[in-house]
Amino acid sequence: WIGPKVVMGKYVMTAANVTIIGDDHNYNISGTPVIFSGRPELRATVIEDDVWIGQNVSIRAGVVIGRGAIVGMGAVVTKDVEPYSIVGGVPAKVIGARFGNAEQIAIHDEMLSRPATLGKYCESKAS
Repeated sequence: WIGPKVVMGKYVMTAANVTIIGDDHNYNISGTPVIFSGRPELRATVIEDDVWIGQNVSIRAGVVIGRGAIVGMGAVVTKDVEPYSIVGGVPAKVIGARFGNAEQIAIHDEMLSRPATLGKYCESKAS
């Protein structure tokens, strides 16, 4: 068994029990049981910079989770996730946006264009 290829950006956070599962199985070969039908080559899964994936999320292989997206716990991601969107549910659907306007996104994109730096994990920014 060879699992799916995953390309992961910088500043990605994942909670426990995140799974990336098979893209598909061949099931329509007449005269051959599904168990012997094989599967297509798995596509790479891409998790871009600054993505946060909650606990117990299942991601279908081949999906792209866009820069800055948040995936709520328990979601089943079957399709690409747009940058800076917040998705949740089964199947995952957009339930919000991370930032309120293009200016905030531009500021964040500029920060992400720089090399990764070390910081304190979950450091409080509240005043």
